[in-house]
Amino acid sequence: KSLLPLLWKASQSSQPKASRVAAARWSTDLMKILDLSNACHILCFLAGDADVTAASIAREGLGVGTKIGDDGDDGTVGTSESSTTLLPDFSDFCTILFLEDSDKSSLWRPRYHDFSYMGKTAALRFGLMCLLSDLYGGEDDAVNTYMIALGETLDWLGGRGRGPGREAIDLLDESSICWARC
Repeated sequence: KSLLPLLWKASQSSQPKASRVAAARWSTDLMKILDLSNACHILCFLAGDADVTAASIAREGLGVGTKIGDDGDDGTVGTSESSTTLLPDFSDFCTILFLEDSDKSSLWRPRYHDFSYMGKTAALRFGLMCLLSDLYGGEDDAVNTYMIALGETLDWLGGRGRGPGREAIDLLDESSICWARC
């Protein structure tokens, strides 16, 4: 747990590129073994990083690959070539990512609504992968939380009133895919 504050600090956009790349690598290679849910939270955030290298490492660490927004010709959800992606418990992932902390600790942890468009896109895809892998173990509250996040994202994107950019279109596409799959 003592690595989490260091990784969150290194993942902030104000940090140098090398710090964010290192945070993505450490989360992928080490933290996933120690604390899978929190590592995936960091990776979802970094998947939306402005640096292509950090974002790519994070997406690969999540197992969503580079084709986020692609529904897949074969109907598959995950786009990673690796079928050995470790997935956290869906309920734990939703609690960490979508629900606000009642414990206002000094640790900076962005939630889903704080993520960039691409971070949100990766988080939705990864959440769907977790849900489908934990289909019979998913709690109703977690599924409800995920569906609320999807609905709020679609509503927010639909009510923007101005032409969205490419990343907003990708988020809209991914939100629609995830909504249809649920």
